Amino acid sequence: MNIGLAVAITTGGAFGPYKSQVAWPVLYVDGEMPFEVMRTRILALHGAIPENFHFLSHEVLFQQEQKTLNLVNTALQEALTALCLARHIRVLILDNLSCLFGGLKENDADSWEPVKIWLLTLRRHRIAVIVVHHTGRNPQYMRGTTRREDDVFWVIRLEEPADAKITRTPGARFITRFTKNRGAPSEPLSYDWLIQPNGDHRVQVRYKESNSDDVIVAWVRDGLTTATDLAQEMGVTKGTISRHVTRLVEQGRLEKHNRQYVLGPLEQPNWHEERDWTKT
Repeated sequence: MNIGLAVAITTGGAFGPYKSQVAWPVLYVDGEMPFEVMRTRILALHGAIPENFHFLSHEVLFQQEQKTLNLVNTALQEALTALCLARHIRVLILDNLSCLFGGLKENDADSWEPVKIWLLTLRRHRIAVIVVHHTGRNPQYMRGTTRREDDVFWVIRLEEPADAKITRTPGARFITRFTKNRGAPSEPLSYDWLIQPNGDHRVQVRYKESNSDDVIVAWVRDGLTTATDLAQEMGVTKGTISRHVTRLVEQGRLEKHNRQYVLGPLEQPNWHEERDWTKT
């Protein structure tokens, strides 16, 4: 997901339904994966390394300089800022928080303050920052203090589809859902993604819109049969669930037996094939 967006930004192309309106230099800082794995993923998506795609690998840095990437260090923050300004970077991707910010107390809000100041400095330099992080035991929230979200404009969460264990589709399948969208003119759409190898060292990207009705049907298919369970899983009120279910019952997608929901006639997936965005 992050690599696809980065390539789209550097080329002025598209990734899934997201079309970049610019062609900006991007710096991707990786603190976890082997360099060859990341390189292979870029080539699988795009076929080549885009000219404006700059990549800083923790593995290569250690092999060449015997240095580690820990961006809690203010000297490294300043060095990375200087690099971004020198290369005219407009988007900085930090993958991921746990690996690149060693020693932070994740649940201590005050320990995030020095990092926040640096990220705000980058914003003032007109450099957008994307920080990749993991969820905690509750998959609806990122791990650690929620204060990290205070100054963030957008938060996008990747979820496992409710029917993933049933369909067992090969490749990577996930749902993207915006949980914060400051300044958005309307609620951003959620999408169900499918990324699969096509047998030629490349991958095929497909997607379909995933609205709340689809999510509820998928959860019922996966065994959540009451408004209470659905509301808790989706982070909404039971009244919201009730309104959706009423519509789904009228459409024949669900049936209600006492206080239990069961599946009505199932709809077939309607995947929209991703256009060849490598040529845009």
